[in-house]
Order: sequence, then structure tokens, then C-alpha cells
Amino acid sequence: MSEDYIDYRLIRSQMSSELEEIITEGNLGEQLESVLRAVCVLPYPDIQFPIIASFIASPVTLMSTAGILFLWGSSGTGKSQIATVASELYKTTSVLANSTFASLRNKIQHERFYDPLQCEFEKNFILVWEDITPSLLIENENMLSLFKVLNRKNSRITISSQTPGTNMIFNAFALKVINSIHPLWTFWELNELKRRMFPIWFKKRL
Repeated sequence: MSEDYIDYRLIRSQMSSELEEIITEGNLGEQLESVLRAVCVLPYPDIQFPIIASFIASPVTLMSTAGILFLWGSSGTGKSQIATVASELYKTTSVLANSTFASLRNKIQHERFYDPLQCEFEKNFILVWEDITPSLLIENENMLSLFKVLNRKNSRITISSQTPGTNMIFNAFALKVINSIHPLWTFWELNELKRRMFPIWFKKRL
């Protein structure tokens, strides 16, 4: 019966093994940069690719500050491919624009710690969020607070609990990679994000 069907899993597996050919020898940063260069075109590659690779490979567990890598450009420029590389490196998944604050909070809480119930034994984690629109941050104070977190010492967000009269403390510290077709730094409501972002401009292939 199985002979009547094509096993696409084998094809995907073969394609994945072929991707190894684009990875150069060297340290993690050099290997990561070789993959990034293969999936998109940047206007200033010799400057931008090392920045992206360095940010993605940063050991957040050893860091006291963690900013936002902001991938900006029109559709079809490779932003999502870079986001996919970042999430795959940390064995996580990217989240989409319609995600709620609660879902992002739970993702950080459960994937940032080996013991998510006690929030102990931190591991390297990166939050990758795609297709952000300005309104998502401007109209949701909790969401904006999550992305304004820069310093580990000031990373706790107080949110209301389901139990009346009590609050929950959420630690939002994490490396963050976001992408958008909108230049978020041009909106005055998002001024606080400016000094927290590393904007990378993408352009379409010729």
C-alpha cells in the first residue's frame, strides 16, 4: 500500500542534508554567518551579517542586558528566513503577529528555564516574533512592556492574576528577534524601543 504514495519526508530529509553544504568550517559564528548569507541579500552584507550572527549567537544566560534585533524590509526580502534560522538554532518556534501577551509570556516562561514551574536553571533562549504591526505594540501596554525590557535587573512585569486582589510577577528578560514591513522607530508612541533595537534593513533580490 505504501508503494502507492510518495514519502515526502524522505525528500525533506534529503533537502536538509544538502543544506549542510553551505555551512563553512570554523567557529559557530562563522558557520552561522555562512548560512545567513545563503538565505537572503542585504544592502551592506559585510557589516550587517556579522551583527546578525553575533546577536543570534549571544549567550543570553551570561548577559545583563539584551536588546531586540529588528529585521525590517518589504515582503519577500528574507526576513522570515533569518527568523527561522534564529529559532532553529535554539530549537524553538517563531510566533506570529496574532499571538497574545499571555501566549508570549508562557512561551518565555516555559522555554527559558529547564524547570519552568520554579523558574530555575536558566538556559539560552530567544524569542522570535514575526510580522509585527505598530498597533500590536501601541494598543497593548503589556505587550509594549515586554519588548521594552532591556536590563535583567528591571525585567519583572507585574500583571493581574486570576485570583482577585493578587498579582503575578513575570520575568520578561530574553533575546528578541522581530520582523516587520513597518519602520517601528518612526512612531512616537514607540520611542522607548529605539535605543533597544538593532535595525537591519533588507532588500529584495535582483
